[in-house]
Formats: sequence, structure tokens, C-alpha cells
Amino acid sequence: MRSVAAAVCLVLAVAALADAASWHRNRDKMVDLLRTSGLVEEGQDGLLERVQREGVPHHARLAAARSLVYLSIARLTQARAGESAEELERLETAVSAALPEARRLAHRGLREQPNSWQGAMLAGTATYLEWSLARDRRLYTEADAWEAPLLQAVRDVGSHPEPRRLLATAYLEVWNALSPAKKEQARGILKEVFEGDFRAFQALAPAWLDVGSEVEEVFSVVPDRPDAWSVIEEAFVARRQWRTVAEAHRRRLDSLERFLEASLQDAEARLQLGDLTRGRSMIVRLLIAAPPSRRFAPLVERALEVYPPGLHGLSSSSALRGWLDWSLDLERVRRSSLSPPAVFRLRDSLGKIETAVAAHAALVMRDTEQIVRFERMAGTPEFPQWAPFQIGKSRWYLEQGNVARASEDLSRVGLAGRRTLDYAQTRFEIAQALGDPVELELARRLWQGHRKRRWGAAEWRTVGDTSKVEILPATPSEGLVLEMERVPEGGAVVEIHIDGGEHTLLAPVYRSGDRIRFRASIEDRPHLVSVSTLTGDRVVPGRIFLAE
Repeated sequence: MRSVAAAVCLVLAVAALADAASWHRNRDKMVDLLRTSGLVEEGQDGLLERVQREGVPHHARLAAARSLVYLSIARLTQARAGESAEELERLETAVSAALPEARRLAHRGLREQPNSWQGAMLAGTATYLEWSLARDRRLYTEADAWEAPLLQAVRDVGSHPEPRRLLATAYLEVWNALSPAKKEQARGILKEVFEGDFRAFQALAPAWLDVGSEVEEVFSVVPDRPDAWSVIEEAFVARRQWRTVAEAHRRRLDSLERFLEASLQDAEARLQLGDLTRGRSMIVRLLIAAPPSRRFAPLVERALEVYPPGLHGLSSSSALRGWLDWSLDLERVRRSSLSPPAVFRLRDSLGKIETAVAAHAALVMRDTEQIVRFERMAGTPEFPQWAPFQIGKSRWYLEQGNVARASEDLSRVGLAGRRTLDYAQTRFEIAQALGDPVELELARRLWQGHRKRRWGAAEWRTVGDTSKVEILPATPSEGLVLEMERVPEGGAVVEIHIDGGEHTLLAPVYRSGDRIRFRASIEDRPHLVSVSTLTGDRVVPGRIFLAE
């Protein structure tokens, strides 16, 4: 019995040695295959070491197949971004030789372990890439050869995104050959991929825009996040499809509002739990992300209300300054903006700003002490930059019943300030309070002189990328008509706000002289109209009319 047992052990040992030797030979062959593929670049020796470390033949084959597949994808992507035609041809030859080897290794691994999602994924991907690169008709006529393994991998892998990404990429290439039912299935895969992997969305979005037949179909798979809609918006800007740009921008604002609302709720919860650092940073990001308009004003108001003391050091943020300017502009046309405490927080956050602007902000804040201090600092109130403060201060004294002081302050406003709608309205209100018939008639004429049905191109003032004009309609109207003085070649999309976003319109323009009809209820009282460009190259607004 002992001799029989010894013989059996000897046979098993010899077999084990033979298997080990065979495995070592196969492993070395796969390493050589990677080395000679022409795809492994300097500094990528880790790929070879990974195959050498695998102790199970099945795993090593899949590791080699994975390396060949992903090296092929990476090198082709890099090469098409800038290498010469000769280098690209050489690389495509190397990839064309590597992909059949990857397919063979993946299929062998799949036979050895039929439930291997990696084996199925690599087998399907290698087949797809090989036929796609060779422009082989079997990509369409025998699509099941690559689609079935990838679908199997999707089913077997659960929530892992890798097989879905690869399947989505393949579907985009053959989209026009898919049946309606298959397209519906593919859209579901794309939606899952895009929602779970923003980098995949960024990479595949251009291809998706190329195959999507209708705007609603394109939009149906876009993730509900502002940066995703920004990608879509920018892509359509590059295509100069201005109406679609406007629609994508509208949806980005919808998504941004939901995102900022959720962020604010999260920040409030963190602050209640004592996480001041994280809560503060979330609120600062919200303030910077929210575009100045009535739509986002309630969110900004809440954010400034709950923000802990110490919102300093953000004077470089043009976004926060934008909110302060938005509030001051609305104050000039007697429209409500942010509350005085919110304006105080904004003013406090910006650190050092122009003295005249800080003085005007003090009026909106209703800060008596600061108003008096800035009154002493005004120096030469006739300077144009001080006009909003001087006019606003006159109105402030009038509200307090000090009519004489209001009239005295208004008389100090310089010539440029006296041309403004704000000055004319304030002078008329002071004249009514004084009761002097001569001054009242003069003030009334000045006020009525601002009532118009049309305004010229010279009446716009430009602040940064935005053009603004204050208007006093002669009669109530059902809207405005805006004529574009200059439009960049190729067209653009403009965003028009009335009274800080009480009414908003996004509209495409194609050439200078185009007219935009803006339907909105326009009362016969002061209004602020602002025009900005969404697409980079600034438009110049021209004449503006009351709609007939």
C-alpha cells in the first residue's frame, strides 16, 4: 500500500509541475504579447507586472485582455487628438492585431468561467472595437456577436457602471441601424450611464447629440444637474443652434434652482449640527452660483440669513458684487430687491468697494449711522458716481418728512444725475410735498418728459457684459420690442430681464437689425430693462419700443 501511495503522489507531483510549467509558459507568452503589441508605452510596466502577479490562469488571461482593450481605446483616443497620419496608421495596425488576441483571451476566459461578467464584457468590447476599426459590416449584420456578451455583463454585474459605459458607446456608433424597440432600450442604458457617471456623460455627449433626432429625445437622457446642462448648452453653442441653446439654458436654470435649494437645505442642517466650516463653504458656493435675478433672490435671501457671522474675504467674487449691483439698480426704479439685512451681509462680504457704491448700499440698508457718515465723506456730490446716493438720500429725507432737507440735497445733484429718471421722479415727489405751484409745474414737465413710447440706442449704459436702460412708458403696454444694433457674425442668444427678472425672455438673434418682441405686462411706471448675451460674443442693443 505504501508503494502504491508513493506512486500516486509522484504522479500528482509530476502533473502539478507540468501544469505549473505550462502556466508559466502561457503567462510569459501573454506578457510577451503585451510587450510586442506596440501599445505599451514607457512608464506602463505596471500593466505587465499585473499579469505576472496573477496566480490563476483565468484571471491572468482576463488581465491581459483588459490591458489590450483599454490600451487600444486610450492610444487611439490620444492619437486622433493630434498625431500624424503615419503614426495613426501605424497605431491602427497595432490595434488591429491586438484586438483579435484580446477577443480570443476573453472568450477562453468566458468558457472557463461562464458567469464572468468581465469575460463577457471584454469579449463583446473587443469584438465591437475590432469590427468598428475595420469598418466591418458584421458590426451591423452580426451585432449579436458583440451586443449579447455586453448585455450579459450588464445583467451579471449589477450596479457596476463599466459594462454599461462600453455598451452605451457601441450603441451610439450603430444608432441609426437600431430598431425603434432597440433604441428605446439603448436610451435607457444611456440614461443610466449618464446619471451615474458625469465623466462618461462629458465624453459621450457629443456623439449623443450627433445621433439624437429630436431635441426632446436628446434632452431625455441628460442628468438633472446644472453642469450637465452646461455641457449640452455649450455643445449647441458650438453648433450655432440658437433656439436649442435657449431651451438648454432654461432647463439648466430649472436644474440649478433645484440643486441650490437642496444645497441650502443641506447647509442649514449642517449649521444646526454645528458643522460651521462645511455649512459656510456650501452657502458661499450657493451665493456664487446663483445668477442675480428675482428667481433666485429668495434662495440668496435665506442663505444670507442663516450664514454665520464672518462672511469676509470674498471681495474678488464678481458674483457677489453682481447681487449688490442688482439690488442697487432695482432701488433706482423703486422695485423691491433683497431685504436691508441681506444687503448688509452682501456689503459686509465685499470688503473694500467704491465709496459711492458703499454709500448707496447704506441707503438700501436703511443704516442711518452709515448714511450720515457717507454724507460727510461725499466730498464733491456733483460727481456722476455720487448721483445715486444723493438722489436716494433726498428720497430718504422725504420719507422721514424732512422736505426741506430733501430739496436741499437734490439741488446738489450734478448735471449728469439730473438727466436720470430717478432724479425726475424724486424732484416731482418733493415738489408735490412742498406745494410750490411753479416748482410743481417744472417738476411735472421734467417727469412727463421722460414718458415715451420709444428709446434710442444711446440711452443704454453698459456695465460689464450687460446693457441696461431705465424707461418710463407713456402708457401701459402688453410688451416691448427690442431692436438689435449689432449682432456677432453667426448669431447669438440674448437674455432680457425686466425689473431684475420679474419678466425674463431668452431669444435667438441672427443679424444686426433683428427685432425681439417681448410679451409682458408693462405698467406706466419706471422699469429697468437689461440685456446680456449667453453665447460669449456681446450683442449691442439698439432702439426699444412699446409693443403696439
